[in-house]
Amino acid sequence: EVPYCSLVRRRFKEQLEHPSVFLNLRQSLRMFGQIVVLLCVLVYGELVFCKLPSLCGEESGWKLVFNEEFDGPSLDTSVWTAQTTAHVGHTNEMQYYTPDNAKVKDGFLVITTRKELYEKKNYTSAWVDSKGKFSARFGRVCIGAMLPPGKLGIWPAHWMEPDNFDCYAGRSEIDIMEMIDGNGQIHGSLHVNQSSVNISQHCSSELLTCTSTAMRVDFTEMHEYAVEWTSTALTYFVDAEPYLTCYASQNNASRLPQRSHYVILNTAVGGLWPHAPSPDTLFPQEHLIDYVKIAQHPSLNGDVYWNSNRNQQGDASPRRRVVGPRPPVPVPNV
Repeated sequence: EVPYCSLVRRRFKEQLEHPSVFLNLRQSLRMFGQIVVLLCVLVYGELVFCKLPSLCGEESGWKLVFNEEFDGPSLDTSVWTAQTTAHVGHTNEMQYYTPDNAKVKDGFLVITTRKELYEKKNYTSAWVDSKGKFSARFGRVCIGAMLPPGKLGIWPAHWMEPDNFDCYAGRSEIDIMEMIDGNGQIHGSLHVNQSSVNISQHCSSELLTCTSTAMRVDFTEMHEYAVEWTSTALTYFVDAEPYLTCYASQNNASRLPQRSHYVILNTAVGGLWPHAPSPDTLFPQEHLIDYVKIAQHPSLNGDVYWNSNRNQQGDASPRRRVVGPRPPVPVPNV
């Protein structure tokens, strides 16, 4: 049922991009989608037929503290920043990130990857993050997304990094989802670096690496990619099904990430891990983000942060794009 409903949404999006060519087909699909929704209501009484199984529901004491559904007219810049940067880091990527490639449309954040020359790079894409605006420590982080259908060279990712990036304090990276080269293998990973290491490269002395490629999905359909993060373990999920758990005891690691992390959504091109794009890699590519949700449980002693200000256990309201009361903006002394 879920792929059926997401197929309707995907076809709507494709036809909206080419209205003059597919006018009749667009109208037919719109009517088809309305029939599907009507059947959902008549048969089930609600739209459960079209819902993804979510790890971030409010049950057994779990509470939504963040719920971004991209239902506004544009990207909410009080929460997100679309970066302008090459940001190749140590992975030698081939794209340049620009805000023009991150748009909110039809209830999705659309990250578009293009083949075009920009700032001496042959490709452009988008990097959107909540750095300095919103972050969380512990809980369930859930991202509903439809990944780009590209072949070689396309590298979509949902991941998290600490608010205060400091190799001397110990760097961590929580990779909720990565996929390379359109192979359908979903990678969940955790990287933890030892504190007080050489920072001339990229916090090079890794203390723990935990990764898995055991989960394979039809990435052209909508799925929820999620992680449950506690002080002692991180468990990775696709559509609420676990496939990897990283424990603090693995590889002699003394601890897992304990600081708050912000969210990053991007699509890279090429680099040291995926291949370079081939002639069969079509452009533009689109990475659709339906929602970003974070749920916390009182037993986790988790925190949420607005503009680096601590706000423990925010008040949830899933109908609001962003939930939890934000701390008041400080008024400067005059």
